[in-house]
Amino acid sequence: FHHFPKVETAEIHLATGFQNALYDHPAFPKALMAEIEQWCRDNPDDAVAFRVLADGRLRAGNLAAARASYERLLQRYPDDAEVLNNLAQVAIRQGDKAAVDYAERASKLAKNNAAILDTLGWALVRNGSLDRGIGFLRDARLRDASSPDIRYHLAFGLAQAGRDAEARSELKEILKEGVVFDEIDDARKLQRTLGP
Repeated sequence: FHHFPKVETAEIHLATGFQNALYDHPAFPKALMAEIEQWCRDNPDDAVAFRVLADGRLRAGNLAAARASYERLLQRYPDDAEVLNNLAQVAIRQGDKAAVDYAERASKLAKNNAAILDTLGWALVRNGSLDRGIGFLRDARLRDASSPDIRYHLAFGLAQAGRDAEARSELKEILKEGVVFDEIDDARKLQRTLGP
């Protein structure tokens, strides 16, 4: 770890996929996270390490620390759609309306990215802009119908808009046996609320 390469944005995105797989592993050592944090203190210009740190903090649910790390990355890479998207995700989870601004900025940089469209739609729905949010969520679903997260967000938005039959249909698809995703418990709760 102590030989983190000095790289720029393209390499950061490649490293992100690999490190996310590590964070998802149940045996990810806390000592390694502490080492990453120390590395970032000792090497404040290492953008790759800060990305690893920010993503790790987000996955661990340490939202305030994740946000600080993403904000620092955004200062260095103000046009990085992935950083903006992840910052929007943190803001959504914090209940901060700034999530919409971050997500809109990310969307302008990556108009066809399903994950970014999902974040924008989800931020809008969570802030009460149901019709506009549902529109982005439908677009995200068209681009990636296999994503249970996108479909849950769409189902939630549809339910909030009183379109219960459509919401139930989305939930039925994503709650099939064997499908696992971060918000599965919320999706099951929504399904129980909507009924058969």
